[in-house]
Amino acid sequence: MPSRTDFTTSLNALKSLGPPRVWSMLVSIFGDLEQEASTRIDGPLLTKLTDGMNIKPEAVRVALHRLRNDNWINSIKSGRTASHALTSDGLKQRNSAAPLIYSPVSDLPAKWQIAILQSNDARQKAALDIAGFVPVAPRIYVANDGAQAPFGVIVSEGKVAPDWAQDQVIPSELTAQFSTLLTTLNTVKLRLTDADNLTALDRALLRCLIVHNWRRLVLRHAYLPPSLVGTTWPGHLCREQVVALLDVLPRPTLSELMAEERPKTS
Repeated sequence: MPSRTDFTTSLNALKSLGPPRVWSMLVSIFGDLEQEASTRIDGPLLTKLTDGMNIKPEAVRVALHRLRNDNWINSIKSGRTASHALTSDGLKQRNSAAPLIYSPVSDLPAKWQIAILQSNDARQKAALDIAGFVPVAPRIYVANDGAQAPFGVIVSEGKVAPDWAQDQVIPSELTAQFSTLLTTLNTVKLRLTDADNLTALDRALLRCLIVHNWRRLVLRHAYLPPSLVGTTWPGHLCREQVVALLDVLPRPTLSELMAEERPKTS
């Protein structure tokens, strides 16, 4: 069995990335663990998970209320116990984001394209932004080659990207945050030398924290392939580690999780 020290060190490293917005953490939990539309996460299980993340029960209640109001989840009460599940809208948004969160680089667009505007038309700029294009100069945008450019712009396949492309198209603050996450993921990888023997709750806690810290960064910016921003960009290196870690931390079933006691994390 892996030592509790290795597990606790990994868990604390992920928690040290900063206190999460609780509603966003719940989105990560539901999005990762609830894989079937018919499944529900019971209140006691949610408490086990959030307790393991040091999230206070009152903060969970407030976050659940917000997610219900935003039509992300629905809650059903049976006696004194509630269960929660993603709504159809929540499932659609989860499924829409899933490829960007869980896919390896090899499954994502490999090439990039350039779009040129005729003028600084605000509507076309907004349409390009929605489609996943990123500005590099006035009236010039780039995107992965899977992005659909709106009507009325010139589109050309990108060739060899210059060295300055990465700094131009990705905010330096975001790159720095990916670098911090990469350091933490490397720490977790070094500690999880016997991950097969972790409990289901151990795996769930680590998975949800990995997914959450990755998700909150990767969804902030359109996907730009290594052919544009380079293979050593921290965001792409994080993706490699996330995919590898989730592979060695297989998703537990909800029944497995309910059958276990919450592991000690300190």
